[in-house]
Amino acid sequence: MGPAELARAETCPSRSRKMFEMPMLPRTFDAAYRDSHDKRPKVRAEAIFELVRATREEQREQTGARLVAALADPIPAVVIAALLGLADLGWVQAQPQVERLLTHPDLNVRAYAVLSFGELGQSDASATAERLAPFLCAREPRIRYQALMAVGRLTPTVALPTLLDSLCDEDDEVVDGALRLLEEGLVAGSYIQEPRVQEALLRVARQGRAGRNHRVEALAQRIAIEQELDAPQDALVRLIRGDFAPREASDLLAALELIGRRRLPGFEAALERRAFGWFGFSLDPCRYLAQAVLAALGQPRAAKLVRRHLTHGNRVARVATINAIGLFRVREFSELLRAARKANPGLEGPIDEALGRLDEP
Repeated sequence: MGPAELARAETCPSRSRKMFEMPMLPRTFDAAYRDSHDKRPKVRAEAIFELVRATREEQREQTGARLVAALADPIPAVVIAALLGLADLGWVQAQPQVERLLTHPDLNVRAYAVLSFGELGQSDASATAERLAPFLCAREPRIRYQALMAVGRLTPTVALPTLLDSLCDEDDEVVDGALRLLEEGLVAGSYIQEPRVQEALLRVARQGRAGRNHRVEALAQRIAIEQELDAPQDALVRLIRGDFAPREASDLLAALELIGRRRLPGFEAALERRAFGWFGFSLDPCRYLAQAVLAALGQPRAAKLVRRHLTHGNRVARVATINAIGLFRVREFSELLRAARKANPGLEGPIDEALGRLDEP
């Protein structure tokens, strides 16, 4: 999901309905186009969001023209809907009109204009980055963040200096965004051989942000450890222990997956809190994953629980444990999984998937 789609999901106005009413069906193209001219601003914004989704290839020009016209709407929410719609549609013809909104008096409109301009300008990465450069130093963190999201998804050569600079930003959200874009580039192989990237990751992982939340530090530590760098893991331990909530649920799952796959030491006590709770009983949503990780690390109590889930547990515990065994490559339970396959006719799919992962190198 690209930045425009993420922003769209976060800002899309939902059509309100009363309790016990059936959910409203999505508008057709004709209905969305009609309602995009409605007198009520909320209806116009809703309709513009749905217009792009309902657009077929032969309707792109009609949609693009309507979205461009909506950029002149006096209501910021409608303009934002049009900006995101143009980015989703990839209507590059609108770039001059979007550029004029980079100086709009409304902060939110400026932020989404920056994002949309970057999405529409990817074919000329250097020129787009040059035009957005002043917004990377804007006073408002929201503007800097959207400029980062726009420039950071351009070609790696253009994006990398911006990402490295943003790792020094005073705002945690901007640093978080830079780290996630760097991680995308590392996974894609764009920045693997860049010593500058390794140095920047270690700097953030080691800096210990006094008086601020530790989410950014934990994220940097996870990425650095994934790249086999000699990074501290104290913030990552606190994340696993539950001292603070992750910014995204996937951050915790990625950390657990890393620990289980690499068999990383030093996390046992933190994992035990999630796996067993305070008094030997845990309701933590990640308890089955934590138990599987501990079993992979050789913890006898966790290994006993995993065996119990596979043979006597309820269906939820059994499926979660099966998935965790495959995710963390806990090969010690391969024979038990094969036996569970015979005893659980309805779970062949999850068990076969887990066994397939156990066979991977």
